[in-house]
Amino acid sequence: MDKMKYSMAEEIKVFRSWSSRFALRIIWALKLKGVEFDTVYEDLTNKSPLLLQYNPIHKKVPVLVHNGKVICESLVILEYIDETWKQNPLLPEDPHQQANARFWAKFGDDKVLQSIWGGVFLKEGKEQEEGVAASMENLKYLEEEIRRKKFFGGETIGLADIALGWLAHYLDIFEEIVGLKLIDQEKFPSLAAWKQEFANAPIIHRSKSPLIVDPAIVSFLLLKQYRDQLEIPLNGQTPEFQLRTQSPGLNVVCRSKLHGLVVCGGGDGAVECFDMRTKSSIGRINAVEHGGDNNEVTLSLYSCI
Repeated sequence: MDKMKYSMAEEIKVFRSWSSRFALRIIWALKLKGVEFDTVYEDLTNKSPLLLQYNPIHKKVPVLVHNGKVICESLVILEYIDETWKQNPLLPEDPHQQANARFWAKFGDDKVLQSIWGGVFLKEGKEQEEGVAASMENLKYLEEEIRRKKFFGGETIGLADIALGWLAHYLDIFEEIVGLKLIDQEKFPSLAAWKQEFANAPIIHRSKSPLIVDPAIVSFLLLKQYRDQLEIPLNGQTPEFQLRTQSPGLNVVCRSKLHGLVVCGGGDGAVECFDMRTKSSIGRINAVEHGGDNNEVTLSLYSCI
């Protein structure tokens, strides 16, 4: 449960997964508003009956439940939050500026996210080159919009910033995985400065979770899925690895180019493996325990098999 400084006299629940970019928007918005809420983590490979009841059309997270009222779709939820809790507004008072903020939020989903995630991260070869070209074109528009501004909303974080916040939170990870730099300081100085400004905002920065970064995890999950192709050295009867968090706040742990797999870790202590060839999850384990201030993690693989 996330506790904010305001007492919670209302029932506010956020249904999310630990890796959802869209759900993270809702967390950011509620925390910016100082609203107290409960978090319900969903396993998207085994969705709960409650999630399917609340969102029968899309069957996705995030879902906001406010005193029994259900709101779905992240951009819709953001506007509901802004209308319901007036403190620290996400939208300006001027109607034209409101429309502008909504435009860039939608542009981020329809163009920027699709070109980077679908066109670069999930592609290779010529298709990836085409995705990079489309992504760079879209980023140019953002660069022009953010020029000479601290945030898209002006001096404070607004709707468009939260909608585009995944660029500050996740893009470095994507770039590292594919070996490409999309938001380069020289090409996009204003956008690069915005990324840093957004990531360092206290509420955003405090939302980051220390995650696990070590090849041992990908080795284990590969072993679990492809036992005939990999072996992990065992230490007696209990194979254990001491893992150290090297990149706090990063959700992608490592990628096996040989098998096309990506392993992710989340603040809820779960680790999940995705097969990028089929674009689906192939395994999830919950046996990760965080311990100590140095973010060291012990993972007993024996208990997970």
